[in-house]
Amino acid sequence: MVESGQGLKSTRAARWAATLAATYAFTLAAAFFWTYIPRYFVSIGWTSAGIGLVFGLATLVRVIAMPTWARIAERTSSTTRVIQVVSTLGVLTLWALPFVEATWSVYLVFVLLYGTWNSFVPLADSLTVRQLGSGAFGRIRAFGSAGFGIMALVLALLSAGEAHVVVAGWAPWFVAVLGTLGAVSTWLFPNDEVAIRAPDLPQALRLLRRPALAWCFGLWALHWASQTPYNLFLVFLAEERHMAGWVPGLAVAVGVAAEVLVLSVGRRWVERFGPEVIFAASALVTSLRWALCAVASHDLVLVAIQLLHGITFGAFLLSAMAVLDREVPTAVRGSGQAAFYVLVFGIGSSVGNTSAGWLADRFGAPASFGVAAGVELAVAVVAILYAGSVIRRGQDER
Repeated sequence: MVESGQGLKSTRAARWAATLAATYAFTLAAAFFWTYIPRYFVSIGWTSAGIGLVFGLATLVRVIAMPTWARIAERTSSTTRVIQVVSTLGVLTLWALPFVEATWSVYLVFVLLYGTWNSFVPLADSLTVRQLGSGAFGRIRAFGSAGFGIMALVLALLSAGEAHVVVAGWAPWFVAVLGTLGAVSTWLFPNDEVAIRAPDLPQALRLLRRPALAWCFGLWALHWASQTPYNLFLVFLAEERHMAGWVPGLAVAVGVAAEVLVLSVGRRWVERFGPEVIFAASALVTSLRWALCAVASHDLVLVAIQLLHGITFGAFLLSAMAVLDREVPTAVRGSGQAAFYVLVFGIGSSVGNTSAGWLADRFGAPASFGVAAGVELAVAVVAILYAGSVIRRGQDER
């Protein structure tokens, strides 16, 4: 009976792992093409500042949508069902993306997208931890990184000899097709979800009374704000430097390969040196990365620089998850995760998107990377000082 029970448990875990991995892989493969969506909008008459503004405002919609969907999941006692419904509604909106051009219609589509399709990954993260444990999170999430990177490589191959504007024109269609496959994957989830308390946003914000979390969330939000030139204007940077059409895709593919590697093996670094030290190193490397991007003028040089993505994103994510594991009680871990997405990927991203768009419109894409390098250097200095204080406090306690 024990062996039978263990077999059923193993089969159940395998089914959850396979379906969650597929959902991450297809959804984040679709998300890769968000790199090209800003360039696509320029081709239909938008300015960089307008692009930054619409992305910034849409991100604020996501800040509201994420805790709203979490609350609905709690009241219906089914995170899986909410993910299925939200991802499906999002895909219906994705198919409108290739056909909208007027300002009001683009804003409407973005509001709907960021309220649905761009809001369900936090629920998937929570579901992964609940069903498979925090130790498996990095391995499962790595499938999403792999999907993102594979599509970047595929596009680099397809875009050889093509102009950036031509490649950008493909983006809305790729997003719609891959997003659909991701939504289909959610409908294959097993019907045996483990129910736990859903995130509570007011409770999540009360966690900031803890000094350790207040410091970390502030630094993490600024760190993520500095990522937005890369997320929005990498194609513009390559185009302004007269680089080949395959450069952005290959650059992202190389970066994601490094990210997958760090997500797979980086946990031991965090355990050995501590999350504060790893984040400080991540911030310092990020500042260097953006400074190098701002001055890079050769195709392969820009591609090679993206190897640092494993540290700037992968190590950052692992260190942040470790801090949340340590500082947030298990009973309110969902609330801690909600605060992370709202304050870091929500507010931080919104500020970064709007600022980067304004900078790129007035001074060019390289300038937005240069300013990001300066902001990140300030983050690194504070992070180093904070990590030192944590180390000294730990020594005093011993």
